[in-house]
Amino acid sequence: MKKKILALLLSFSILSLAAGCSNAKTEPEKETPVMEDVPETDVSAPEDIQEPEPEAPVMEPEISDEKEEAPVEQEAPKVENTSRIPLEKGIADENTTAVVYYEFKKDYPADGAEVLGSLEFTIPQLTMRSAGAGKINEDILEYFEERLDEMDETAEGLSGGEDMTEPYTLEIGYEMTYLDENRICLLLSGYEYSGGAHGMPFRKALIYDLKSGEELEAEDLFDVSEDEFGAAFTSAFEARMAESPDDYWADAMDYVKEGASFDNEDFYLTESGTVFYFEPYVLAAYVFGYIEAEVPYSSVGLK
Repeated sequence: MKKKILALLLSFSILSLAAGCSNAKTEPEKETPVMEDVPETDVSAPEDIQEPEPEAPVMEPEISDEKEEAPVEQEAPKVENTSRIPLEKGIADENTTAVVYYEFKKDYPADGAEVLGSLEFTIPQLTMRSAGAGKINEDILEYFEERLDEMDETAEGLSGGEDMTEPYTLEIGYEMTYLDENRICLLLSGYEYSGGAHGMPFRKALIYDLKSGEELEAEDLFDVSEDEFGAAFTSAFEARMAESPDDYWADAMDYVKEGASFDNEDFYLTESGTVFYFEPYVLAAYVFGYIEAEVPYSSVGLK
């Protein structure tokens, strides 16, 4: 009996133990978490951001065995200067942009260390780029070449031993006295000594038409008849001589009347009028130099 009871109790204990082990191995089911409502997000790309364009493929330069030749610079054509007077190192005229000038000097040596003669030119050249200006420049240069030739001949003649108190000298400079759209006046002036007690002042006016390049004379310039020109010319010198009549030769007016024609070349243009002149000794003594008289353009106008 006791054995049956013990067997029953042992069986019950074994069953209880088995049931406990079964409950321990079984995990409780987890609760599913409750998700809150999340607003939907637009994950598309923003409109202002553009997708980058695909880069163009980089082309590798073709390598050629031939070497490229460097471009050859074209040289400006060289103009041959056939003049005996080289125009080098031009100097800008500080009084006008219309003219540059060139200096030319030459000495004439005698036997030994002495100098027989010398010349010095200041040669004006126009800066305008036109056919007329080019012709004027050639004419001016030709004039100085002629004076150079004269000087060469004189020096050769003097080399025979002629007695000179001082070396033969020729100096020529210039002044631009008038310029407008149509005309220019260059007054050449200087000093010349070829023997004797003293030298002589030098003067020559060069008046040109800027368009044609032609040198102008009285008839080309003045907008009056020759008789009107002569009357204005004579009146101007009469007024000048009346200021100091004792300074002039007794026959001075005779020379004035001879010059009262379009053949007269001894004048130059200024802004206010035409200045006519006579060389020393013609109307008065050497000491008075050039005798000048100005005729305003109101009396003798320009064409």
